[in-house]
Amino acid sequence: MNPFSRERQDSMYDRDLDDTFAQVAEEKAKLQEEIEKQRAIEDGLLIEEFGIRNNTETWVSGTFSQWQRDQVINFIQAAPAMLNAKGADYADEADAYSNFRFAGMIMDFATVSGLHGPDLAFMNHVATKLARLCNLIGSGSAPRNEALEDTFRDLINYTGLWAGYQNNKHEEL
Repeated sequence: MNPFSRERQDSMYDRDLDDTFAQVAEEKAKLQEEIEKQRAIEDGLLIEEFGIRNNTETWVSGTFSQWQRDQVINFIQAAPAMLNAKGADYADEADAYSNFRFAGMIMDFATVSGLHGPDLAFMNHVATKLARLCNLIGSGSAPRNEALEDTFRDLINYTGLWAGYQNNKHEEL
């Protein structure tokens, strides 16, 4: 085959193109692996960073059986994924503590208004649920952890319990 022929040039071009596609595919696979690794870390699946899998004997020792240690480890490993799911419902992306700030402002007002004891506990639950509603409704985001209707029901239940407490408190006087 003539080294300057059209066939030869096309063949060389095809090989170069194949090499380029192979390199792109390899880079894509590496990036995908990094993305999956990051997601696993975010979801709490790579808990080794916190020493949970490697040091179980250090912090879960004594009379625990292997089954009991495994139960504790599995329980703890599920926590970060739950934190991420619930956190997305309660706080906005720009401020992971926005729900606490919102509920804190309500609690400050409640304290200045003279609430104390169980009344503050009820108000805290109500304020936290209001923060969730504000975040989800304000952002237009779909809930990741529980339905929006559940939060409205929680508010009904907390305020109903609070009303019952208030009625019972006044009867005790």
